[in-house]
Amino acid sequence: VHIHFRIYRKRHSSALRSASPTGDSGSRFVRNPMYIGAGLGLASAALFYESLPLLGYAGLFFLATHLFVVWYEEPTLRRTFGQKYEAYCRQVGRWWPSV
Repeated sequence: VHIHFRIYRKRHSSALRSASPTGDSGSRFVRNPMYIGAGLGLASAALFYESLPLLGYAGLFFLATHLFVVWYEEPTLRRTFGQKYEAYCRQVGRWWPSV
């Protein structure tokens, strides 16, 4: 098991180093399209089912996601990609599309 983990980690960490943070898909409009989609899906379900608890859960999801992105994900990407990521952040909004 240990050797499989080491191979997996080496393969994926080298792929991460060669990857570009600028994305060719939805991340060229906003930096976190998957989190936005998941949160909007939760909020939409809350409205459809007229569920205040689910709407509260959607709010907590957005808050937890924002804190995770700001405190963990972005610092990690800055360390990994350096100036490329900084330039990407200046061009693309975290939650709102840049116009």
